[in-house]
Amino acid sequence: MTLAAQTRTPPPAAPLPAPPPAADDPEAGPTRRCLASGARGPKEGMVRFVVSPAGEVVPDVAGRLPGRGFWMRAEPAMMKDIRALARLFGRAARRPVKVSGDLAERLEKLLAGRCLERIGLARRAGQALAGADKVAEALGRGRGRGGVLLEAADAGPGGRDKMAPRVMPLGVHAHAERITIIRVLTADELGAAFGRARTVHALVAAGGHADALRCDAARLEGMRAGGAGRQNKGPGAEDAAESLSLG
Repeated sequence: MTLAAQTRTPPPAAPLPAPPPAADDPEAGPTRRCLASGARGPKEGMVRFVVSPAGEVVPDVAGRLPGRGFWMRAEPAMMKDIRALARLFGRAARRPVKVSGDLAERLEKLLAGRCLERIGLARRAGQALAGADKVAEALGRGRGRGGVLLEAADAGPGGRDKMAPRVMPLGVHAHAERITIIRVLTADELGAAFGRARTVHALVAAGGHADALRCDAARLEGMRAGGAGRQNKGPGAEDAAESLSLG
């Protein structure tokens, strides 16, 4: 045997796979436990909070702030008793914490801003449009499949339901995707997203922006309507989830 054969370096061992998340990891898996109610549910219907270095409870609507996360359902009732909430957060964080008295209002503003940001991103990507005529034309061409139809929450029934004749025929497509109607933003808020004074109808095409908007709007609706998960349930839309399910 040659000296080279005797001193050959063995090949590096394959890297070990990352260990699975611990079973007791509170931020592992698709569900989270609501700190206030103790109930578990999909994380998309909850909001993450963290405790800042100064000891303040901070909403983390993007879910990116460092530190241990604490989750609550996106409902104002969960944040009504500030003192009790401070005790809950303090016990969970194992340190004294401060909870702002306007936590629910701050969270609502953050979620509304996040929805408008989503719409703005879709608009800049050429995936969003506004105005009754443009939206009606796009729906007529089938561009609403898998997307989000935004209707101002404060619009009158006549204006709000103006798109119904355009939306309902989409249901004849056997394998089309669902279109979601969201009625949680005001006409002024929708207008701000498109650089207008007021907007009653807007459309976000299917894709990542529409998917993210569904989640953010559901949480915002939970804060504004007092309970999460009530999209498509505005006046005149009690059966919207069924009638708009396109396959």
